[in-house]
Amino acid sequence: MALDPQIVRRDKASKHLRQPGEIHQGIVTSVKDDGRVFVKIPGLGITSGPITPVNSSPSKRLSVGDTVICSFNNIYNSSLVVFGTATQAVDDYSITRYATTAERDSQITSPQEGRVIYILDTDELQIYNGSSWITVIDTVQANNVTSISGTANQIIASASVGSVTLSTPQNIDTSASPTFANLTVSGNIAYHVAITSSSSTSYTLLLSDDGKLVEMTSSSSNTIYIPTDASVAFPIGTQITVLRAGTGSTAIAASASATTTVNATPGLNLRAQWSSAVLVKRAANSWVVLGDLAA
Repeated sequence: MALDPQIVRRDKASKHLRQPGEIHQGIVTSVKDDGRVFVKIPGLGITSGPITPVNSSPSKRLSVGDTVICSFNNIYNSSLVVFGTATQAVDDYSITRYATTAERDSQITSPQEGRVIYILDTDELQIYNGSSWITVIDTVQANNVTSISGTANQIIASASVGSVTLSTPQNIDTSASPTFANLTVSGNIAYHVAITSSSSTSYTLLLSDDGKLVEMTSSSSNTIYIPTDASVAFPIGTQITVLRAGTGSTAIAASASATTTVNATPGLNLRAQWSSAVLVKRAANSWVVLGDLAA
């Protein structure tokens, strides 16, 4: 008895019978940007498409290589119905996969900003930023950052595909003296001043005294001398605190008064034992003394 061609069709290429309502397993061979797919059914030896799956919302898009469940409404290719995969039933965030970037570009002609896809041949997760595709994760270990090393004035993060260099103004370590411009710090700062102690009756300031407390402990009259710029190149803004710790009087003077100017009111003498003052360099060879002073 002859079969009704509206009920059963025998494919010429595969010689398999196709019947409406029969369940087939297929493989997605291509995915269009609107979610429609081409499906190959190995059991029938045919590829059908483009077909809109039963659920083609963006969060449930099929990907190339997905195994799908499908069936025909009738005996013709255009009647294929794709139901999706078991994975999609539980995963609302599946990502469309493409074999190459060329396939991605041929399938996604007008990508939307934020679109995420996966490239199989390079193992890259990519996102469209509104103007181009950028790689956010490279799953090939050889292309990941494998080490971070430090050199003079630099921090280098190395990978097989290149390096990222972060330049800093100066080495930052316990032996360095970094300089920061316009540094803003919030919260409490604990600052421990270094102390230089001298029992001499004459002490000439050193570059290393910048930011320190210089205390004079002599019981005899003594003098703290500020050197010329040619002798010691203190930077402008230098601050040095001086303390009269001994019973002897302490005066402040320029090493070369014809070159270096030192201003103060009412005078350049620390008033009494335990009196202190701050020496500030305000310009080239120009200093001012602020504190507990006497004429």
